[in-house]
Amino acid sequence: MRFVCVGRLSKEKGQLLLIEAMAKAVRLSSKPFDLVLVGDGPQRLDVQALVQRLGVADRVRITGWLDAQGVRAEMSAATALVVPSLSEGLPVAIMEAMASRRPVIAPYLAGIPELVCAGDTGWLFPASDVDALADAMLACVEAPANTLAAMGDSAFERVWRMHHVDVEAGKLKTLMAG
Repeated sequence: MRFVCVGRLSKEKGQLLLIEAMAKAVRLSSKPFDLVLVGDGPQRLDVQALVQRLGVADRVRITGWLDAQGVRAEMSAATALVVPSLSEGLPVAIMEAMASRRPVIAPYLAGIPELVCAGDTGWLFPASDVDALADAMLACVEAPANTLAAMGDSAFERVWRMHHVDVEAGKLKTLMAG
């Protein structure tokens, strides 16, 4: 089981909270799982230090910046996307994960609950709540494979129904013509 988090390593993206939640989830679960952080940024050294201090270095890998192909590869290797952000609109990473049939763990922020539906396409938690994020991660770790697959299928259907590029381009064309 693998979680992936895609984003700039910065305060507003919440990776420090994610590392705290990861450490808590590791303590509470007997099942093996790990976390891949895709990205780089001003908090990389802080993230690395916290990973060491909380004793999860064997479970956390930081890739640094990756191109689109690298991000897709990490997304494909993961079971679920986790978004620990403290401030967001509607992250493209969520849409990419859902289009890749991956359930999503994300905060109740801005447009995120339009796509991430608790129990259907993933898990939602209050932003900055380390305990709730750890609980969501544990729920994902404990979920049977068929449940995760069904959530991934539901995520795929939802993102394409709500954000299909041809449909959205058609709407824009109609607006521009009218």
